[in-house]
Amino acid sequence: MKWMMHVMAAVMMMFVSVGAAQAADAPACDAKTSPIVNQQDANKRCPAVCTQVGYQSWNGQWTNTPPSGAGPVCGCAVKSKDAKTSPLANQKDAESRCPSVCKGVDGIWNGQWTNTPPSGGGPVCGCYQMKAADVKTSSIANQQDAEKRCPSVCTNAKATWNGQWTNTPPSGVGPVCGCLTPSCGGT
Repeated sequence: MKWMMHVMAAVMMMFVSVGAAQAADAPACDAKTSPIVNQQDANKRCPAVCTQVGYQSWNGQWTNTPPSGAGPVCGCAVKSKDAKTSPLANQKDAESRCPSVCKGVDGIWNGQWTNTPPSGGGPVCGCYQMKAADVKTSSIANQQDAEKRCPSVCTNAKATWNGQWTNTPPSGVGPVCGCLTPSCGGT
């Protein structure tokens, strides 16, 4: 009977991992470092650089000349957090529900879920930590117009549309699409 529990646990872990996003697929942030000599040097140093400043992991990317001009950087995957949900029946159920669960906590689903997390807190969806950002656009006529335009407005800003929009934001900057961007800053 004990061996059956181990087999079931292994199968469950494999099942939960199906479709999980890889670090390279995760939203990314740059972590400053000293000049990188070559790929071998990056392989040696970047994993530690990313974890030391609080990111989840190194995503395999690096450059000595980023577009921001910030100097040499390692590309780092943003951290994940768990978002509570009601019990999930299977992978298909998770694929259907977890994106919305994560959006509700300003996150993007990372492809992972479990009904029995190590914390014991109940069913959760794994979400990349993001932050909300308004991206300016031209006037939006209605919800249908927003659904048509905002996803590309956010994508052009290297973000993901969170389903929100307004023509009159509190900031007074004019019409905006609500977007989620990587929560950079090392925390």
